[in-house]
Amino acid sequence: MDQRTQSYHYFHSIAIRDRIDFSFASDETLQRQPVQLSSLLLTSDDISALKSDFRVLLSRVVVTRMPEFFDQAAEVTWHIPCEYEDEMSTKSTVIPLGVLLLNENKLPDMCKILEYLQQYVLSHPVRRSYKVGQVDLTLEDSDFCKVLFGGDQLKAARARGAAALRDSHDTSHDRLEGFEPVIEDWHARLAFAKVFWKRLYSGKSKQDKGTLYQLKQLINRTAVPADPSKDLKAVEDLFLLVWEAHVVAGAKTVLAKENISSVEILTQEIVERFIELSPSEQPGHIDGIYTYGLEILNLGLLYQGFHDAIREGDGA
Repeated sequence: MDQRTQSYHYFHSIAIRDRIDFSFASDETLQRQPVQLSSLLLTSDDISALKSDFRVLLSRVVVTRMPEFFDQAAEVTWHIPCEYEDEMSTKSTVIPLGVLLLNENKLPDMCKILEYLQQYVLSHPVRRSYKVGQVDLTLEDSDFCKVLFGGDQLKAARARGAAALRDSHDTSHDRLEGFEPVIEDWHARLAFAKVFWKRLYSGKSKQDKGTLYQLKQLINRTAVPADPSKDLKAVEDLFLLVWEAHVVAGAKTVLAKENISSVEILTQEIVERFIELSPSEQPGHIDGIYTYGLEILNLGLLYQGFHDAIREGDGA
């Protein structure tokens, strides 16, 4: 062949209409303050709120997986009420914005992509005054009603890089100020899945009973990949199935020692015995099997809580 293979890149984009009217919200950028490390750690109120959420998630498993508690399904919270639940229950309005023959991996092309999309962002004209030396200048400009520009982590980083490249330009249009790059929920789920998969899944653990890889082989889940990005649904299905099994095992452990007939009390006992949200001193001898089970239980609750917040649309 006389010519090398050429790679063509296309950029496809859509717009999704806000189901909730946020026109009252301000677009003013908050003044950034130094972040104190202590503000990133869980407070006692945070831990109490998380444990309350966890009891709800645990109760859903108990009443669907344990026959002795089937009759209490009506007492379980299946839907989390929120201020905008009526709006969030409606179907999204999706508007296709076309396909561009541009490569998002190149900053100049990403600038062109943002310029093209920015024509759909609402703005209003303003006059800005500047003083250059002894001369007063007035510039016709625009203030944008910023919209979210969503994608994976890399796409959001490229959008920020394109805006940074234009930071010294004169107008807000040229500085690409119409967007706020964010990571979409699906990509955030994938990033979360990669974290617990790297920690809990290993192709070398085939002989270690109870591990995700051993259970994958045992129940013939051959579609589950080593990399969650290749099939996130298969990874989620296996992980949540194993997580539910650990919830039932925890419930059985509690019931073996106490006579409990209430789902509410049972889930409270599971949380108190097996959920660890604050640092604790490790004993001299660590039971690796028990610790692995606790990690599945704890990470599963965090993942289910995140997934539940996305489905409910309450601000995750």
